[in-house]
Amino acid sequence: MTALNVQQLTLRPRGVAGEPISFRVGDGEIAALFGRPGSGIRAILRALAGLEAVRGGEIRLGEQPVQDQPPNRRRIALVQRDSALFPGTVEDNVAFGLKRAGWPKSDRGRRVAEVLELVGMTGAEADRTDILTEGERARVILARAIAPKPAALLVESPTWFVPEVDRIAFRGRLREVFQSLEIPVVISTHDVQDAVGMADQLLVVHDGEVRQAGSVSRVLAGPSSIEVAELVGYVTLIRGQVDDGWIMEPGAGAIPIPQGFPLQGAARALGHPAVMLGVPDGSGLGCGVSGTLERARAIGPTHLLDLRVGERTIEVRWEWDQSPPEADAVIAIAVTPGTLRFLNEPNISRPASTEDDTEDGQGASDGERASSDEPRDARDGSAAPDEESPAPIEYEPRYDVADDIPGDGVTDGQALDDGRSDWSERSAAEFTPSRGLMADPAPPRADPAPVAYEPYEPWQPSSDEPETFTPDGAPAPAPAPPRAPVDPSQAAPRAAGESDDDSVEAMAPWLQVSRPRDESPPSPTDPHRGMPLD
Repeated sequence: MTALNVQQLTLRPRGVAGEPISFRVGDGEIAALFGRPGSGIRAILRALAGLEAVRGGEIRLGEQPVQDQPPNRRRIALVQRDSALFPGTVEDNVAFGLKRAGWPKSDRGRRVAEVLELVGMTGAEADRTDILTEGERARVILARAIAPKPAALLVESPTWFVPEVDRIAFRGRLREVFQSLEIPVVISTHDVQDAVGMADQLLVVHDGEVRQAGSVSRVLAGPSSIEVAELVGYVTLIRGQVDDGWIMEPGAGAIPIPQGFPLQGAARALGHPAVMLGVPDGSGLGCGVSGTLERARAIGPTHLLDLRVGERTIEVRWEWDQSPPEADAVIAIAVTPGTLRFLNEPNISRPASTEDDTEDGQGASDGERASSDEPRDARDGSAAPDEESPAPIEYEPRYDVADDIPGDGVTDGQALDDGRSDWSERSAAEFTPSRGLMADPAPPRADPAPVAYEPYEPWQPSSDEPETFTPDGAPAPAPAPPRAPVDPSQAAPRAAGESDDDSVEAMAPWLQVSRPRDESPPSPTDPHRGMPLD
């Protein structure tokens, strides 16, 4: 077993200076090259296999440099989307590489059967390739690539032939296949869900450069720049000038900036559609941004809303009730606590995040990163020149931001350790609707007058009220006194050790929380070994 190590790789000359490509994939690890069409991920994959010219840098398999070796001597298998099968049988195609590698004839049949079982094609040795379906052909091509036991495997667009409804199960099964090989595996894809479902590492590529690299969870949770954030699915909630701890945009709203963020001038707050909900305007659950409803679209039992916010359209889920709101209604946007990402604009990116940022491999803490970051010019990394302060905006915050926004929140575009917040260290006040969802609560009110409570006395029928009886003849029980409506903003803080489900109910009482049972039924077995057939 050997690791794949790429150092300072340069593929082709460009009109502008670009960063060379460097990354490492260890034994048994899966890395995903992710980018939009035309980003250069296919060229990187072909360069690793020896099919693309390399102008500089080094490609190593273990301790062996291979960048100067021809493709057939690198022991790197490449599965391209346009790969083709030879005429003949499935066994002839899978055994082709075994013959070229000098495998004894007595061992070829056993190896062919092994890899066909691995990809879910058991018993197809004698089938002709011209009668196979598109999905079966893709599996045979993969089996042919891994049959000679290569030192590394490269796969382009691994799920392109699978229907969308079957891709979740297929990704899980394909990850098991890759892990069983115990070699470095690199996939290239335009679908970030392929990386989420299969890869351990994510390398975001744009214009032939790796803009950010790290574990999948860390890159998705902490994009290092606006460009990377938009590539992995974040949308701009608000963009505008920073003024007195707020980002404000006319026609969109205002969002408070958590303490410790090195933001100045123009900045953005970005959110991910996976954690954004539409709520009625004025409900007190919004993050400070609202928009006008353009269109409601059904998605299962709920709806997606297209909201016009400023000059852009933002998609949110509507789970307030089963009926979507009327057209042109004003809808506020609520977000899960701690999931907003704040970044300077223009795009001031920082070095790509890696797993080895510190000696223990966990990276600096959010607070350390926020305090050590200084605004820098986007081109050469030098300190940004002094800029004139923007004209003050007439806006009066209705509460003290320092009291409601905890200082240990997510830092300026930084990745989180393991892609999740440390809930155990967060304040209980952060989970109340007005604070946890970054709402703008109502201004403080004067202390209400004391209320005198009288002892409760059981209900007794009066002489002029007829008694009611149950079917068995006993008097009917007294009705329960009416319950006062619950104000979500007055919900009690979550106590230590209390479940997250309770906090969800406190923040959004309209949501139905399903609690797990003590005993879960066993998962059903997949008749197709987890790889859906066409």
